[in-house]
Amino acid sequence: MEEQFAAENIPLHFVEPVPSTDPRLSPAPDNLKRLWGITFSHLDMLSQFLASDADFGVFCEDDIRLRKNIQPLLPEIMLQFRRHNLEILLLSYLCTYLPVELNVHQPHGVIEYPYIYLTYQDNLWGAHMYMLDRKTAQKHLDKYNLAYAVETLTNSSLTHFNPDWTLTKDAARKAAIYPMLSLEGGQVNTDHEFQVQFHKQSFETHFNSDFYY
Repeated sequence: MEEQFAAENIPLHFVEPVPSTDPRLSPAPDNLKRLWGITFSHLDMLSQFLASDADFGVFCEDDIRLRKNIQPLLPEIMLQFRRHNLEILLLSYLCTYLPVELNVHQPHGVIEYPYIYLTYQDNLWGAHMYMLDRKTAQKHLDKYNLAYAVETLTNSSLTHFNPDWTLTKDAARKAAIYPMLSLEGGQVNTDHEFQVQFHKQSFETHFNSDFYY
């Protein structure tokens, strides 16, 4: 991952993963400790972003395959973020089909640039790369904290303490980008066969070595 960002001349700020000894994980049942750790890792990324003076943050997990020649696209993407008054823009997600219905809007049949922005429903999954502004990052940090995580253990009306159920869904104005700016690597740490195949198929559907590392 470091090599990919270096090749694109984009600074990469690595946030240490949350260790199993982190006191924030103490209240979690054993079957939720890993998920809580992942969620707190995302929240730690948001905290580091807010400690900077950047207007936008791009947050990603460590198993992505970055799109090549991405840097020249970022100014336009940030402009579109502002123009549409977005709270979150998904830059990557899990999708097992090519959204070919979008091709009719492209005179040459190939979606390359400008990118197409789509509103998305809560059935679009993936927290492996997304963009937030400072206001949304602060909103998430204020809401999704240790107290919230603990309350989910007894209050079934709360959304799961999971970045893909909270950080990518809790927004009035959200959009996804296509083509994606990265792909998840296609592997997932689970023995659930549906999830294994879902992640694998999503990667294989979109991966092209001309476009992705």
